[in-house]
Amino acid sequence: MTDGQHDERRSLPRKRLKNCRVEVVSQQTGKALGKVFDINIKGFMLLSPDKVELYEQLALAFVLPDGQENGTQINFEAECMWCQGSNFSSDFGAGFEFKRIKKSHLPILKAFIDEF
Repeated sequence: MTDGQHDERRSLPRKRLKNCRVEVVSQQTGKALGKVFDINIKGFMLLSPDKVELYEQLALAFVLPDGQENGTQINFEAECMWCQGSNFSSDFGAGFEFKRIKKSHLPILKAFIDEF
Protein backbone atom coordinates (compact mmCIF):
# COMPACT_ATOMS: atom_id res chain seq x y z
CA MET A 1 0.00 0.00 0.00
CA THR A 2 1.13 3.48 -0.74
CA ASP A 3 -0.55 6.52 0.77
CA GLY A 4 -3.60 4.48 1.72
CA GLN A 5 -3.92 2.96 -1.74
CA HIS A 6 -2.92 -0.53 -2.82
CA ASP A 7 -1.07 -1.13 -6.06
CA GLU A 8 -3.25 -2.76 -8.69
CA ARG A 9 -1.45 -6.01 -9.51
CA ARG A 10 -4.32 -8.23 -10.55
CA SER A 11 -3.95 -9.90 -13.90
CA LEU A 12 -7.56 -11.14 -13.83
CA PRO A 13 -10.66 -9.14 -12.95
CA ARG A 14 -12.55 -10.27 -9.86
CA LYS A 15 -16.22 -11.14 -10.08
CA ARG A 16 -18.46 -9.57 -7.49
CA LEU A 17 -20.72 -12.01 -5.66
CA LYS A 18 -24.29 -10.83 -6.03
CA ASN A 19 -27.17 -12.67 -4.36
CA CYS A 20 -24.71 -15.17 -2.92
CA ARG A 21 -23.09 -15.19 0.52
CA VAL A 22 -19.83 -17.09 0.95
CA GLU A 23 -18.52 -16.98 4.50
CA VAL A 24 -14.77 -17.37 5.13
CA VAL A 25 -13.74 -19.28 8.27
CA SER A 26 -10.47 -20.10 9.99
CA GLN A 27 -9.48 -23.77 9.65
CA GLN A 28 -7.87 -23.68 13.11
CA THR A 29 -10.70 -22.12 15.11
CA GLY A 30 -13.77 -22.46 12.90
CA LYS A 31 -14.40 -18.75 13.59
CA ALA A 32 -15.95 -16.74 10.77
CA LEU A 33 -13.60 -14.02 9.51
CA GLY A 34 -16.06 -12.40 7.16
CA LYS A 35 -17.54 -12.88 3.72
CA VAL A 36 -16.23 -12.91 0.17
CA PHE A 37 -17.03 -9.69 -1.69
CA ASP A 38 -15.41 -10.54 -5.02
CA ILE A 39 -13.30 -13.39 -6.34
CA ASN A 40 -11.19 -14.78 -9.16
CA ILE A 41 -9.11 -17.94 -9.55
CA LYS A 42 -6.07 -16.22 -7.99
CA GLY A 43 -7.65 -14.49 -5.00
CA PHE A 44 -10.57 -12.74 -3.36
CA MET A 45 -11.60 -9.69 -1.37
CA LEU A 46 -12.81 -10.35 2.16
CA LEU A 47 -15.16 -8.02 4.03
CA SER A 48 -14.41 -8.46 7.72
CA PRO A 49 -15.29 -6.70 10.96
CA ASP A 50 -11.63 -7.20 11.99
CA LYS A 51 -8.46 -5.83 10.42
CA VAL A 52 -6.18 -8.44 8.84
CA GLU A 53 -2.42 -8.04 9.08
CA LEU A 54 -0.61 -7.32 5.84
CA TYR A 55 1.20 -10.40 4.46
CA GLU A 56 -0.38 -12.65 7.10
CA GLN A 57 -0.85 -16.18 5.73
CA LEU A 58 -3.95 -17.95 7.00
CA ALA A 59 -5.43 -21.43 6.66
CA LEU A 60 -9.01 -20.70 5.62
CA ALA A 61 -12.08 -22.42 4.25
CA PHE A 62 -15.37 -21.59 2.59
CA VAL A 63 -18.31 -23.57 1.30
CA LEU A 64 -19.20 -22.98 -2.33
CA PRO A 65 -22.70 -23.69 -3.55
CA ASP A 66 -22.28 -26.21 -6.36
CA GLY A 67 -25.63 -27.92 -6.76
CA GLN A 68 -24.88 -30.36 -3.93
CA GLU A 69 -27.16 -30.20 -0.89
CA ASN A 70 -24.48 -28.74 1.42
CA GLY A 71 -22.11 -27.32 -1.20
CA THR A 72 -18.40 -28.12 -1.33
CA GLN A 73 -15.99 -27.01 1.34
CA ILE A 74 -12.78 -25.62 -0.07
CA ASN A 75 -9.78 -25.51 2.29
CA PHE A 76 -6.89 -23.29 1.28
CA GLU A 77 -4.07 -21.08 2.46
CA ALA A 78 -4.11 -17.43 1.45
CA GLU A 79 -1.97 -14.37 2.06
CA CYS A 80 -3.33 -10.91 2.85
CA MET A 81 -1.95 -8.54 0.21
CA TRP A 82 -3.72 -5.41 1.48
CA CYS A 83 -6.23 -4.35 4.12
CA GLN A 84 -8.05 -1.05 4.62
CA GLY A 85 -11.26 0.37 5.99
CA SER A 86 -14.22 -0.14 3.68
CA ASN A 87 -15.65 2.88 1.86
CA PHE A 88 -19.22 1.63 2.23
CA SER A 89 -19.44 -0.03 5.66
CA SER A 90 -17.71 -0.22 9.05
CA ASP A 91 -15.93 -3.40 7.89
CA PHE A 92 -12.42 -3.78 6.57
CA GLY A 93 -11.70 -4.87 3.03
CA ALA A 94 -8.77 -7.26 2.65
CA GLY A 95 -7.35 -8.61 -0.58
CA PHE A 96 -6.14 -12.22 -0.39
CA GLU A 97 -4.06 -14.23 -2.82
CA PHE A 98 -4.55 -18.01 -2.85
CA LYS A 99 -1.26 -19.70 -1.91
CA ARG A 100 -2.27 -23.36 -1.59
CA ILE A 101 -5.41 -25.08 -2.73
CA LYS A 102 -6.05 -28.71 -3.71
CA LYS A 103 -5.86 -29.30 -7.45
CA SER A 104 -9.17 -31.17 -7.20
CA HIS A 105 -10.83 -28.01 -5.83
CA LEU A 106 -9.68 -25.75 -8.67
CA PRO A 107 -12.37 -26.90 -11.17
CA ILE A 108 -15.05 -26.37 -8.49
CA LEU A 109 -13.72 -22.89 -7.75
CA LYS A 110 -13.49 -22.03 -11.46
CA ALA A 111 -17.03 -23.27 -12.15
CA PHE A 112 -18.33 -21.17 -9.24
CA ILE A 113 -16.55 -18.05 -10.50
CA ASP A 114 -17.76 -18.62 -14.07
CA GLU A 115 -21.37 -18.44 -12.83
CA PHE A 116 -20.96 -14.75 -12.06
